[in-house]
Amino acid sequence: ISSADEGEPWFPTRENDFVLLIDDSYGRVSLQTPEVVQMLVAGALTTFPVGAFLDKYPQNLSLNGFTVAMKFGIDYRHQSTVTAEISKKLQDFIATHLKDSRYGAHLKDCLVELDEAAASSLNLLVSASFSGDAADAYLHLRRLLQRLAVDACNANDWTMPFNQMTIHLAG
Repeated sequence: ISSADEGEPWFPTRENDFVLLIDDSYGRVSLQTPEVVQMLVAGALTTFPVGAFLDKYPQNLSLNGFTVAMKFGIDYRHQSTVTAEISKKLQDFIATHLKDSRYGAHLKDCLVELDEAAASSLNLLVSASFSGDAADAYLHLRRLLQRLAVDACNANDWTMPFNQMTIHLAG
């Protein structure tokens, strides 16, 4: 639907688009009228007045695609190799497995780089971009990225950190 100016959309979504809301609600738009938007969220039909829907800043994952991103920690014992060797191997591992998955045709890009040197871990930013045709698998792809990162650690003997606490006892 567009206004008198054919290039100007009236609404950020269409029926059957997959949408992510600011509160992390995710679902498919099943009905859209000037008064309400109905979405299937976690299998349940949720109805929003249009204003309330727009106040949740809907991200249309179906239209131009989307990126799934996460932070993934590697233990400090890998400090000397994390920026070049580990990040490249992890990126290649994840990209290869995503390409070989049923979402491979929708994969646009995969990136792994050091995000921060945190208190207990070296955190990598792992992201994968997909075309909108994979929007129905958004939640699955988030979990798949996590699983592939853990699988890469297991395959390469990389240690994942755990929170540590140091206690100093008075003499």
